[in-house]
Order: sequence, then structure tokens, then C-alpha cells
Amino acid sequence: MAQGDYIELHQKRHGRRLDHYEKIRKKKARSVHKNSAIAQKVYGLKAKLLNKKRYAEKAEMKKNILMHQERTNKKASDEQVKEGAVPAYLLDREGVSRAKVLSNMVKQKRKEKAGRWDVPLPKVRAISENEMFKVIKTGKRQKKAWKRMVTKVTFVGEGFTRKPPKYERFIRPTGLRFKKAHVTHPELKSTFYLDILSVKKNPQSPTYTQLGVITKGTIIEVNVSDLGLVTQTGKVVWGKLAQVTNNPENEGCINAVLLISKRMTSLRNKKQVNLEFEIEKARAEKNWDSLSHLLKKYNKLNIPDSPLESLIHAEKYLSENDYANATVSLNKALTISPNNQEVLAYLGIIEKDKNDINRALGFFGKLINPFSNPSQSEIILNNRKINLIIRGFTERGKCYDALGNIPEALNSYLTVLDMYPRYYKNQRLIDQPTKQCIEEGFLRIASIQHQNQGNTQASIKHLRQCLSIQFGHSLQTYKQLLVSLGRLQSRYISSSVYQPLLIDNSANQMVKQQFYIPQDEVEESILCFQNVEHILQSPLSQDDSFIYDDLCMVYTRRAQFYPIAELYEKSIAHDSMSSHKWVQLALSLYCSAKYKRSLFILEECLANHQMENSINLRLLASKICVNHLNLLTKGITFAKQAFDLIENQEPENTLLLSKASLSIGIGYGKKAWDSKSYNEKQHNQELSLKHLKKAYDLDPKDYRNAYHLALIYADIRDTPLALKYTQIALKWNPNDTASWYLLSLLLSSNKNYELAYRTCKHGLCQSPNNVELLLIKAKIELALDDAAQALVTYKSAFTHLQNETLTSCEDALDEYDVLVRNKQASNGPSSVVSFDIKSSATENKSHKSTLTDAISELEDSPLTVNTIGGGQTKDNLGRGESSNTLNQKEISRKIHLWLSLSEAFIQQCMLKDAYQCLVQASLLEPNSPDVYYYQGYLLETQDINSSAIQYYQKALTLDASHTKSAIRLATFHFREGNLLLAENNLTTILRTFDPTSHVGWFQLGLVLKDKGEIERSSDCFKRAIELDKTSPLISYNTISRYIP
Repeated sequence: MAQGDYIELHQKRHGRRLDHYEKIRKKKARSVHKNSAIAQKVYGLKAKLLNKKRYAEKAEMKKNILMHQERTNKKASDEQVKEGAVPAYLLDREGVSRAKVLSNMVKQKRKEKAGRWDVPLPKVRAISENEMFKVIKTGKRQKKAWKRMVTKVTFVGEGFTRKPPKYERFIRPTGLRFKKAHVTHPELKSTFYLDILSVKKNPQSPTYTQLGVITKGTIIEVNVSDLGLVTQTGKVVWGKLAQVTNNPENEGCINAVLLISKRMTSLRNKKQVNLEFEIEKARAEKNWDSLSHLLKKYNKLNIPDSPLESLIHAEKYLSENDYANATVSLNKALTISPNNQEVLAYLGIIEKDKNDINRALGFFGKLINPFSNPSQSEIILNNRKINLIIRGFTERGKCYDALGNIPEALNSYLTVLDMYPRYYKNQRLIDQPTKQCIEEGFLRIASIQHQNQGNTQASIKHLRQCLSIQFGHSLQTYKQLLVSLGRLQSRYISSSVYQPLLIDNSANQMVKQQFYIPQDEVEESILCFQNVEHILQSPLSQDDSFIYDDLCMVYTRRAQFYPIAELYEKSIAHDSMSSHKWVQLALSLYCSAKYKRSLFILEECLANHQMENSINLRLLASKICVNHLNLLTKGITFAKQAFDLIENQEPENTLLLSKASLSIGIGYGKKAWDSKSYNEKQHNQELSLKHLKKAYDLDPKDYRNAYHLALIYADIRDTPLALKYTQIALKWNPNDTASWYLLSLLLSSNKNYELAYRTCKHGLCQSPNNVELLLIKAKIELALDDAAQALVTYKSAFTHLQNETLTSCEDALDEYDVLVRNKQASNGPSSVVSFDIKSSATENKSHKSTLTDAISELEDSPLTVNTIGGGQTKDNLGRGESSNTLNQKEISRKIHLWLSLSEAFIQQCMLKDAYQCLVQASLLEPNSPDVYYYQGYLLETQDINSSAIQYYQKALTLDASHTKSAIRLATFHFREGNLLLAENNLTTILRTFDPTSHVGWFQLGLVLKDKGEIERSSDCFKRAIELDKTSPLISYNTISRYIP
């Protein structure tokens, strides 16, 4: 209660005065005189307004008086005339009865309206407000009591939205909201579960009606479209009134009785309704004996223009496949009722079965959707009729399909999809033939929209909608739906989507990268095909093995090749003679990096007489052997066999001949690098050069032939020819990163560092994340005495290496021009390894380590195998990485980067940073001879010669041909004065393993000079100078050789 309502509060507590109502009566009686005085005094505009108000009040008063006044009505009496004479003054009084008749129009209308309905519960118990509502206290101190919670069942509409709690006076709980009611038809003696449309009248109060409260005796409006009730004009009744007969809040459901109009009941009497109900039941059961008996009763009713008897006879003939008599009966029914939907549907189906499509369309064209325009539709009483109309529209769609009229066929199928959900609220009640029609409609709509309209998304939508229907599909239809949906999504929707994302790299900079984002279509198609595989009988028949091909296609979209191999193995189990599947199995194993199994299957395929002359399989086998398994002899054999087959079968196909020759040449080139002796290496290089020349002569426009030919010339130190063929390769393919890298190495071997630097920059503009180009660029910068810029380049190389699997292409690296080249810092070189390598020397001190600090650091933590190979640091890029989980190629690249960075730090006397780099390299590969070499070199730099010799010896133990370690050991022997041992070691290395090492020849010259062999030492120095002119900054063996 508001604070100012103190008067009402006083009245509630103490009551009113004893003469309160007497005072009100007197005041009301005196008000007439008061109003009269005011009317006599007022003038002007106020007088006009007052007269208008009084005029309206008088008119309303006269109307009420006329409505309530009574008059006497005379009418003739039905009594017999009495015998005897009657006086004249009594003649007008006899034979007439007088009655008091109310002329109240409102009461008369109420009587007519009340007499129109049979109400099951004319009176109900009154419900108090305390029983209807529960007081809800609100406010900070729970003192406000203006809210009420309804404790009875309520109904709210579909679009109902609650008011905000601040303004909601009446709360209708969700648990007491009902949307459906059990409505009993008093004549059909059947109960239906119908939707509630509205609450028309609650007898308790209009407020309860407005709130939608449903109590016993409430009149509600329900949706009776499923009952088939009609009006006098034949229109379908959609909404009808019903009275609630139970207490819904106690029983948990609403029971109601349909209110039948007396006028409608008079038109369709109970006998006819009951008889039609029994006939429909017998027609659904196809009980012809009972129908004949019921038809006799029905004919006695003398209902005019009823085609029911002819329809029943036609149905009986159709059940016996007697189409002739059925057609006669249906034509008779058509004459009686030309627009009867059942008759038209039956006639169209018969003509369709006779393959008379035009005549069938003449009948099907008159079918109408009963739900599109209810005012023009016929009566729908049961499931049988709606099923027949659905079948008719389905057959009409098939007829239009046969004639090629796609738009009309699509409209027919869409009509089927529009009808069934509007009639069947419970889809499990649909019979099997109707299910087939609905499923066929979905399938045909999806096919038409995809094939004829190109609307794949709409086709997928309809297939999904059909799969979501809960009436139980047959296995065949379910399989067909899944296969159609899976093929549409896997073959006609692209899921190869690359989206730009911003990632935070190691330098705390946001870098824009392109990442592959798989879409849901591929996943859904995989689920579809897997379900089909599950529902098919196991083992699958040869006809059902198509599912494996579809699954393989979807897995290919996801780039998952090992599941493809498993699927082809299953498919081969059903058809082991299919050579195509064997080849596909080998290819899938190859793509999933199962090279040994792939090679084994290829060898088995080549042993088969059907594929023994396959050129492509032999080239693939050669590629696997040379690129992945390092079976160089076998790979060269396969390539030679392919070359011979090409010469015999397709001698004019120079492209294939060139490809085979290229494979042979690359195989011999890799074999040369794996050779242990120089003679064997030289022999393999000659064979490689021979076949690569042949490949180039056969196809001079293939840049790969020119590139590999330039590479083999670089190996034999013929730099001019190597430069020539590298330029030819870049002419045909200017975007080849490997060619730019090789050109940079060749220019650096000629000591033309400026031109090599510009070449490297040009290559990086096209491929800015190429690790090899970054490494050679850093080496060139070191050769140009620009150590600071070299360290920046190494940092960029590590950044790209860490993001290699995540990035595709980044912007050109403009940061290299920031630092001025050939400019030394005044306080020594600055370290740029702060991106993740932090030591005590790089945190608070100058980045240039002193000799004393380095020695003390190394003495405190000696570089043993345990500390380097098994140690873990907190601030390294490789923490948590394992050589078993990383790709071998990525491991080798990381090792190469760490070792190159370590060498750069050693050259700049930044020993602790070099030590950290070696730790990272040892974590990736503890038993690498290169790692042991650089560890020994670092120790040698610190004059820890004994430990350095141990590491050199370990490197030679792992690889006896490790030239750098052997030369360093020979240098130690030379310093100790053991000239003979030094000479033997250097001679062995130069003769057997690497005669192109200019460092080895130079050291041998020094040894011979000390021995006094001046001529031999002079020859060694000359040889060293010649080799140094063609020696690159990075060895040519770092360039990967693979068959494209």
C-alpha cells in the first residue's frame, strides 16, 4: 500500500462510520439539485459541454428504460371453446392468453446464444482469490506485496514474452503452462490430443480469462483441423470451443469436451456420423463384407450426390487388380462428384500404371493441396484420404519428371513435403507406403535442385531434413539418403579454406599467417559414409564396395592418407584382382610416409603380368628408393627399366625419356656423395653427368634438368658450366628457390660476395622464409665483415624455422636494410640472440666474452657427453623436443642452423652464446659428428686441446670420412711435431675421402714445408689456391637432391 493511503488503512483497521452509507444516499439524492443549479448558472463553452454530456446521459437512460419495460402480448389460446352462450363483453377475453414478454434485446441474444451450445458443466464452484493467487513479497525488506503468482494452469501464446520482473504483476510459472489438451468429441466418442489456440472464457472472472487461467469449466478454443469438422458451406473448421471438465492443476493434464453446435448437429445427425465413422474404419481395414452391410444402411439415409458407394466398389476392384471394373466405378463416381479428390487420385494412379502419362496428368492436375486454401478443399476425415492425396501428388511429380517438366515436378514434390507435417503431428503414425512417397519426394527434390538448378546447399538442406524425420526409414532408403548427402558434401562443396590469422611469434610481433581451417561438410560426409559402412552387411558384397571409394575421397579432402590405405585394404579384400586398387593402395601408403610398404606393393604390382610394363609405377618406385629409402642401386635399376620400356613403347615421348634419365642421373649423383672412396665418387659423378646431359638434351626447357646438371657441375668444381646451366634453369623458372640458392653458392665460390649478396636478396624477395637462402646470406655477411647483420639474419632464420609448419609465405624482409653494412660497432659486436638464448654473459655484461671468463665457465661446466647430450636448459628453443617426435628433415635443418650460428659466435669471440647453440644442437642429435666437431673446435679456441682432441676423435669414430675433424687432428699432430702422423692423416683424407678440400691441401703443404720437401709443399699450396677459388661458403652437399 502506498504511503499516502492512510485513509484506506484506517478504514481497514477500524471500519466505517455507522451512518456512512446513509450520508452517501443523501448526497446522491441532493446531487440532482446541485447539478440543476449548476446547469442554470453555467454559460458559454462550459454550457455547451455540459449540455452535450447531459444529452448523452439522457439517451442512455431512455434506452435502458425501453429495454427493461414490459408490455402485454396477446395470442390465441389453444384450449377448446366451451359450450354455452357467452356475453358480448366477454367475447374478446376468451380464446386469448396473455403473457408478459420482455423486449430486452440483449437478454434475447443471450438466450439464443445460450441455446446454441450444449455445455457439459453449466455451473462450477467459485474459487477464491487466495486459492487462485499466491502473494509474492518483494523489495529490499520483503515488505511489498503487490506481486501475485498464479497457482492454476495457464495458457500463453506462441509469441509470449514475459515482462521485466520490475513490471510483472502476475507471474505464470513455466511448469503450469499448457499448450495441448485431451479433447473428447461427444459424437465420435473419440479423444484427440489437440493444440490450444486461446482461452475464451473463465467463469471465475474476466481477469482470469485475460491471464489465460484454465480451471474447471473454462471455455477454451482448440485446433480441430485434424478432426475434419465442416460448416454448412463445406468449409473446414479450424478452431472450435471446448469446456474443461477436470482440475488441470491437480491431474497434470487438461481434459475437455468439444462443444457441438445444435445447428451443425441438425445438419449431420448422429446416425449419419456414426455410420460414416464405421464405414471409414472398415475401408481402412479393407473389410469388404462389413462394407457391403454398412452400404445398405447408408443407402437408406437417402443422401443425395454421394459417390461413396462407387468409391468403395472401385477400391475393392483395385485390391483385386481389376483395373477395368475399377475404372468404370471411378468414372461413375466422377460423374456424381467431378472434384472429388479421392476419385481423381485413383483415376490418375490407374492411368499412370497404364503408362498413359498425359491422361494421368489430366486427373492429377485437378488435385489441390487441402492445406493451402482450406475454403476450397474437400473434407478430410482420416489418414487414409490424406495418404491417398500424398501418393497422388508423388505420382504427379513422377509424370512430370518423365515428360521433362522439371518446375511442375518440383512443385508436386514440394506439395507433398508441405502436406505431411501439417496433418501428422505424430510422424510415427505415417504408414509405410506414405513414408516411401515422402522419402522419394525428398530425394527427387534434392536431385532436381542439385542437377537442374545447381543449388547444392538447398539439396543438402532437404536431405538433412529427411534424415531428421522420426518415422523410421528403411535400410535401403537410409543408405541412399546418407550416400547422397555424403557425395554432395564431399564432391561439390569446397572445404579447402585458408583463413588469415594473427599469431604471436617469438619476437613478440603479430605475424599474419594463412592456416588451413577444415569445414564441417567434410566431417559430416565422413559420418555419412561411416554409417553406410556400418549398416551394410558384413562382409560387404562387391556391389557395396563403392562406399570405400567415397570414403577415400573424403579422407583425401582431409589429407589423411593412412585411413585411405586401410580402406583400400578392405576394398581389396572384396576385389583382389583390381589392379587399380592395388596402385591406389601404394599411392596412399606413399602419401602417408609408409615408404617400405608402398615399395613392396609396387614391386608386387610390377611382378603381375598385367602391370609389368607400367612405366609410371617404375618411376614411382625409383622415386621412393632414391628420395626416401636411400636404396640408390634399386632406384637406379627401376629408372633404367622405365627408360628401356619408354624406348620400346613410346620412343617419341621425349618428356618421359627425359624424366627417366633425370631419375637415373639424380640416383648416381646421390650415390656419388655416399661413396667412401674418391674413385668410386668420381665414377658415379661421371655416370650422373652422362644421364643428366641426356635428360637435358631430350627436354631442354625443363628447368629441373638444367638445375641438376648445374648441381653436378658444381660438385666437380666446373663453376662456369654450373653458372651457365643455373642461369638456364632460372630462365625457365625464375621462382625456383633452389636455383637462386645454388647461384648464390656458385658466386660465393668465385669470391664475388657482393653479387652473391644481391642474388641472395633477390631470392629472398621471392621466398622470404627459405632457410637455405637465409643461411648463405648470413655466411656472405660474415665474409663481408658484417657480423651484426649476420646475427640478425640467423635470428630470422630461426623464426621462420619455428613457424615452418604453420606459415606459407610472409612479406619481404625489409629489416635487413636497417643496419648499415660493413660498419663495426665501437664497443664490439652486439648479440642478437636475446630472442631465447640468455647466458650470464648476455644478460648484464657486454656480449663479447673474454678468454678468462670463457675458460672459467667451461671449467665449471665441462662439455662432456652427459652435460651436452642429456642436459636441459630452461631458456632454449628446443626444450621439450625429442628426436623421436620431430621430422628428421626438420631436425637436420635445426642442427645446421645451430651449428652455423655457433660458428658465427666463435668467429666473433662470443663463446658463451656459441656454447648455448651447441647445447641446442646436442639436444636434437647427441651423436652427430658435426656437433662433436664444433664442440672440439670451441674447446680448441679456448686452448683446451686435450678435450678438443677427444671430441674430434669421437666425430671420426662416428664418421671416418669427416674431413674437418681429421684435418683438425692432423693440425694438432703438426703442432706437436709429429709430422709423419700428420702427413699420413692428411694424405689419407685427401686421397680417399675429399680431394677437393683446400684447407686439407694447405695443411699438408705446411707439413711438407717443415719436413723440407719444398717442391711437394709448393704443389700442395698451388692445389689449395686452385680449390679455394671454387670453394663455396657452404658445401654443395647441403643442397638436397631428390627426384621431382
